[in-house]
Amino acid sequence: RGWFEKLGLSMGVRLGAVVLAYLALLSLYPLYVIPSGWGAPALRAAVLGALVYGVYAFTVAAVFPSYGYGFAFTEVFWGAFVFGVSAFAAEASFGSGWPVFAST
Repeated sequence: RGWFEKLGLSMGVRLGAVVLAYLALLSLYPLYVIPSGWGAPALRAAVLGALVYGVYAFTVAAVFPSYGYGFAFTEVFWGAFVFGVSAFAAEASFGSGWPVFAST
């Protein structure tokens, strides 16, 4: 909150943008998580999440000096957590019969 106030920006939630952002992130699963032969799907998803969120976080840190490295690394860990837990939950709920994990 303090970071946005320093920049004179207001913060709000646009549900449509949230849905589109997460749909875009979920669409990466078939491109990265399935074809790869290393590690469990949850591990591959966690690495993907860390990388995707890292690109965003460090780009913002590069452009906005008030956006610290500490917060950027928090974003990276959040991405790994969200992607990893999502893949783990999907696999635990649907097993290998779920189309995303069918080829693993």
